[in-house]
Amino acid sequence: MVFSANDAENEPTTNIETFAYYDGSEYSISNYGEATLQLIDIQGHIVSSTIINGNTKLSTNKFATGVYVLQLINGEKVRTQKIVVNN
Repeated sequence: MVFSANDAENEPTTNIETFAYYDGSEYSISNYGEATLQLIDIQGHIVSSTIINGNTKLSTNKFATGVYVLQLINGEKVRTQKIVVNN
């Protein structure tokens, strides 16, 4: 069995944009248009899914303490970021 890959597809991504910043009470989400914002727990369950348009805030008060993945889906562009909720 032989596995091969195109080198261009395996180049590391160096242009990773952080889109969620914690400001002390909630997350500020930077977005450039209409997108779907999903909060996914560590088991892969979608805990929250919201359509946003532009910059928005995400309060994590109603979510259990733990590690989550934020996924921002804008057309074909999908960005993910890990967050830690400590309530």
